[in-house]
Amino acid sequence: MKRIFLNLLFTILALMVAIPAYAGTVTIISPVPTKFIKPAIPKAVANQRVTIKGFVNIGQLAFLLEPQVSQTVELIGTGKSKAFIDFDNARLIKVLRYIKDVYGFNYKCSRTGILKLSNIETAVFHLPFTPLTNNVTASLGSSSNGMGASPNTTTSSTSLTASSLGSSSSGSLGGYASENVSNISTPFFTKFLKQVKTIMGKNSYVMFSARYGTLILKGKVKKVEVAREYIKNIKNKIGKVIFVKLKIINVQLSNGYSYGINWNNLYTDMGHYLGEASSLSVNLSNTPTNSLSGSDNITFNNGTGTQAVINALNNFGKVNIVNQAKLELLSGQTRTLNNITTIPYLEGNQITSVGALGSSAQSTPQIGEATSGINVVYTPIVSKNKIYVSVQLILNTINSYTTYSSGGSTFTLPNVSTQSASFTISVPNGKSALVGALQYKSNSNNKEGIPILDDIPILGYLFSGGSNEIENNELFLLITPVIVKE
Repeated sequence: MKRIFLNLLFTILALMVAIPAYAGTVTIISPVPTKFIKPAIPKAVANQRVTIKGFVNIGQLAFLLEPQVSQTVELIGTGKSKAFIDFDNARLIKVLRYIKDVYGFNYKCSRTGILKLSNIETAVFHLPFTPLTNNVTASLGSSSNGMGASPNTTTSSTSLTASSLGSSSSGSLGGYASENVSNISTPFFTKFLKQVKTIMGKNSYVMFSARYGTLILKGKVKKVEVAREYIKNIKNKIGKVIFVKLKIINVQLSNGYSYGINWNNLYTDMGHYLGEASSLSVNLSNTPTNSLSGSDNITFNNGTGTQAVINALNNFGKVNIVNQAKLELLSGQTRTLNNITTIPYLEGNQITSVGALGSSAQSTPQIGEATSGINVVYTPIVSKNKIYVSVQLILNTINSYTTYSSGGSTFTLPNVSTQSASFTISVPNGKSALVGALQYKSNSNNKEGIPILDDIPILGYLFSGGSNEIENNELFLLITPVIVKE
C-alpha cells in the first residue's frame, strides 16, 4: 500500500513538471509589436478546447464560442470587420489571442465566471518624467529700464534660446539663466501629451498626473497598444541616467597670447601632460584662426585629464576654475550652472503726491539690478550609447558706468556687455572634452604706492600711483559625461 502511494505521488509530481505554466509572448498584428506577460484568465479556463471555422465578425464569433466553454461570453463593444476562423480542438487561450490580434478585443475572466471580450482598454503608466519638469528660463538682457533711461547694453553672438525642455522669456539688465523644477508646462510635455492624444484619437480618455507621474489611457485596445509602445520608447530614451562633471575655466591671457590661445599649441601641450598612454583627439574647425567656437574641442581619456588641462592652460596665462558641478540627471534633462553677482543701482526716483490738492510730494528711490558673471545651460542626451551635450552660455561683464541727470537728480547706470555661445558636441561615454566657449575683455586696476602713506585721505595720491589695464580672457568648459549603469 505504501509503495502504491509513493508511485501515485511520483506520478502527480511528474505531471506537474510536465505541464508548463503559461507565460508566453505574442506579437500583435499592428504597426508596433507588443509583449504580453500573462493571460487575464485562469489556467483551467485557458486550457479549454474550442473548434470554430468560418468567415465571421466578432459578434458571430462570440455566439459560436459560448456553447463550447463553461463561461458566459459577454461582448463589450461592436466590430463589423470579418476574418476567417479555422480552429480545430484548439486551446481557448490561442483563440483569444487571435481575437485580440485580429479583431482588437481584449479578454478577461471575472470572478463570477463571465468571459468578457472588450475592445475598450484602460492602461495606467508610471513615468519617470517628473525630474524633467524643470522650466529653464534664459534671457540676453534688456536695453532699457522702467524709468526710460537707456544704459549702454551691448549684445554679441546669436540670440540664446532655451533647450527643448525649457522656455525663454525677457529679463532684466544683463542676461541670465534660471530654472524652476515645479512647472510642467514645458514644450517636452506639450509635445509628448499631444502625440499620445493623437495616437489615441477621438472618443478616448487621456489624463496625466504630474504629482504622481501617472498617465491614464482609456480607448480602443489597438490604439492603447500603439500608445504603450510609444511610451516605452520615450522611457527608454530619457530613462538613461547620466553623471555629468562640468567645470568653467577662465584663462587670463599673458601678453604673448593677447589674440587668443592657439589650439594647435594647446593640443600639443595637452598631449605632453597626458602622456603617451592616453588617447587624444582634436576638432579644430576654426584653424588657423584663433576665434573660439563650440566646435573647437579636444577630447581625451578621463583620469588625470583635469590636471593635464590646468597644466596645459597655465602655459598661456593665469588659470582659474570659476565654478564646477557634479550632478546625476536623466537624458534630456536641462540644468543650469551659474556664477553671477547681482549689482543694485539707483535708476531713478518716483514722485508721489501726498495730501489733498497735491499739497506735498514724496520721492521714492527706484532700485534696479544688473547681473555680472557666467550662466551655463546644458542638456545631455543619450542616443545609441553616444552622449550629445547641448551647451548654452551667457557671459555678462560690466565695462563702465554712465551718469545722467533727471528731475534735478544724478544717477549712475552700469553698462553691461552680454555675450552668448550655443553649441552641441558629442562626447564618448566616460571621456572628457575641453571646449572653447568665449573670449572677452576685463578691466584691471593696479594700485602701487608707499604702504600706510598711500592710505591717507586726500594726501594719499601724492604717495601712490596706479594703472588701468584691459585684460584678455578666454572661457573654457571641461565636460565629462558618464552613463550610469542600471
